[in-house]
Amino acid sequence: MLDMPKEPNGELELDTVECICLDKVSFSYGEKEVVKNVSYEFSKGHSYAIVGGNGSGKTTLMLLLLGILRKQRGSILWNNCAIEELDIEKLRKNNIGFVNQEPMLMEDTIFVIF
Repeated sequence: MLDMPKEPNGELELDTVECICLDKVSFSYGEKEVVKNVSYEFSKGHSYAIVGGNGSGKTTLMLLLLGILRKQRGSILWNNCAIEELDIEKLRKNNIGFVNQEPMLMEDTIFVIF
């Protein structure tokens, strides 16, 4: 993991998140389009459920919203700011909690660099 390239990171910092907007977002794994032309607005203070069958794109959608995967088409806006412009590292650290459906546990010591 230490040899992985540093992910792209913008400079714009958000103190709070009021809304996250997807506008015609698409993403494919090779030839398989998993997220196709999705548009939606998530607003602060509301609860949302993303449901669907296995392989329908739920996890991929979340990874796109978190900037872990990069969308191939469309736009993802946090408070009307493009995700590419955001300091995604600080955004994740200060504003996001996420537990993946398949957490990975290691039987070893974890080394963290700050």
